[in-house]
Amino acid sequence: YMSTLKIVAANSDSLIDSVKRLADSHRDELGFHTRQSYLESRDRGELLVARIGARVVGFVRFHKRRDRAATIYEIATDPSFRRRGVGAR
Repeated sequence: YMSTLKIVAANSDSLIDSVKRLADSHRDELGFHTRQSYLESRDRGELLVARIGARVVGFVRFHKRRDRAATIYEIATDPSFRRRGVGAR
């Protein structure tokens, strides 16, 4: 699996929709976030997705400050792909 894992910018509406579905499935842990918040993060280049083929298996939404420090807002992995290094990548 890991050889086909790609980390890419969430640069399409279909990727945003997949991120929103994954985030909603983890609402107990992450809380509720609007689709708009993910669109805004995408536009700032602060939303990455982990893909295996066309399937989104994880994402991270973050903010990078001017001093280059980063804060992770949310990170999630599809339950069927946990313990395989997706989040670490």
